[in-house]
Amino acid sequence: MVLFFWNGKTSRFGRNWDIRRLRGKSDPTDAENAARSVLAHGSTAIPKYHDGVVEAMRFRVVARKSSVKAKELALSVMYLLAINVL
Repeated sequence: MVLFFWNGKTSRFGRNWDIRRLRGKSDPTDAENAARSVLAHGSTAIPKYHDGVVEAMRFRVVARKSSVKAKELALSVMYLLAINVL
């Protein structure tokens, strides 16, 4: 989105998502807009790489979150077993 200041007012010149948000979302409309954007060379998205430091950090975060959940579950089970035994 690009903002322009003109005569003390802010004007906004948006992209395709501004128009889509105003009209509502629909899959056929999205497909048509994507095709038109590709044909007009308007979509210059760069694919995300799945290697390197960023992916390693992403993997580490997922592994840590799952291990924390497993630890919490194990501690709660041990606590419940200790209460039920006594």
